[in-house]
Amino acid sequence: MLSLFPYLLSYTFFVPFILRLAVAGILLWATYPLVFTRDISLRERVMAITISLPAVLLAIGLWTQAAALIVAVAIALDALSPRHVPIIHAFDTRTRALLTIIAFTLVLSGAGAYAIDLPL
Repeated sequence: MLSLFPYLLSYTFFVPFILRLAVAGILLWATYPLVFTRDISLRERVMAITISLPAVLLAIGLWTQAAALIVAVAIALDALSPRHVPIIHAFDTRTRALLTIIAFTLVLSGAGAYAIDLPL
């Protein structure tokens, strides 16, 4: 089938880069206040750091597939567990589903452009 804009297909290597920045930006935006506040429990702080470290790795493109897998599993486990993590549960169910799908897409597609990861 013919593409409407065939010259845009040459930019497919940049799509994972944009997805990486989107997921990392959303997760860092959600965890930043919890990492640097003093009046939260230890469990919440540990979960905020657990989510923010893979988000930083996604932003810089280092160990992208492992970081995306950690993010996807954390969001999926939060959706299934009765004790919700306040960081991830702050998002709507549709947003969490979309973040999980994007993270699993990054696991399958790799880091894309502007990453420290080497394609294997």
